[in-house]
Amino acid sequence: SIIVLTDSGANVSASPITNAHAARSVLASLAPAMRAAGIRVHTVALGDDADGFLLRALSHATDGIDLQARSLRDLPGIVLQLLDIAVPATEVLVHDGGFTLEEADRELRLLLAHPPGADVSLVDAAQTVLSKASMPPGTVWRVGHSLDIVTLLNPVAGRWRWQGVSGDSSVIRVAAGVGVLTSKLATVVPVGARQRWQLQLPDAQLSTAEEGVALVAEVTDPQGHQHLTPVATAGSAMAGQRYEAELPLFDLPGRYRVLARLTSGELARQIVSWVEVLPTGVNQSITTRSSYAVPQGVQRPVLGVIALGLIAVFILVRVLRQRRQRKLELWHRRFDKTR
Repeated sequence: SIIVLTDSGANVSASPITNAHAARSVLASLAPAMRAAGIRVHTVALGDDADGFLLRALSHATDGIDLQARSLRDLPGIVLQLLDIAVPATEVLVHDGGFTLEEADRELRLLLAHPPGADVSLVDAAQTVLSKASMPPGTVWRVGHSLDIVTLLNPVAGRWRWQGVSGDSSVIRVAAGVGVLTSKLATVVPVGARQRWQLQLPDAQLSTAEEGVALVAEVTDPQGHQHLTPVATAGSAMAGQRYEAELPLFDLPGRYRVLARLTSGELARQIVSWVEVLPTGVNQSITTRSSYAVPQGVQRPVLGVIALGLIAVFILVRVLRQRRQRKLELWHRRFDKTR
């Protein structure tokens, strides 16, 4: 997958007309070639000046998803969504700042969003405080302006919590450990499509299995309505077991959030996918003419050229008529003299 983030559009020249031709070339030649090669392009339009039409057409032409960030504050959430789309992985669910890790969890990657300058820390099950200033062996803590990236190796099993973190824009991803394996869903489908989702439980035996294990598929439609499909319960859920879920009908145009959630006692994990549903009758083929609108900055010069052309044609016709009229008058005079 390729991710394109821009606050502009096709900007290869100072000439708007040249840029429009470049955009058409991208949609007519490059996009079909990338789709044929199996490369998905996911696009992010940053701000109102981004060429939303071009980015949307490019993503849909390659079976990608287009996103829009109104401002830089939207970017952390966009980054998390892009991770779900481009590199899906099981996530550790956090409730009230707390989360549970299993002995089988060998490597975790945490993306911790926070206010600039905030003191961010983790408290493990042994009540040891981890931070950028005190890291145990095997921990890598990369500090950013408003986002820290932490890699934990062989973390202590049990109940953890984080501090100083903006929970809505943070995520804990399982690189090696207890996770749900899923088949890949089609990311762009027409209205009325159906999809089946294959799910597999972790191979490792959960320490909380005796408290009950549940696996569900949850689909949230563009209107925010949730549809739950139970996949496995305490009586049938076994380590390494495979299941298949029939997802609800994708009957509304827009973006669907599809996730598989595994719960067992205090343990909660999920893996998220996104599906873009296109309205019926939408033509996904790319053309080099009507599919790309003339940019706003080009419309005025083009209209001016057209107006000048019409004026020139009018003057030319008028001149030709006057010349023809004079020739007719001259011919009549000569005819009268010969008489």
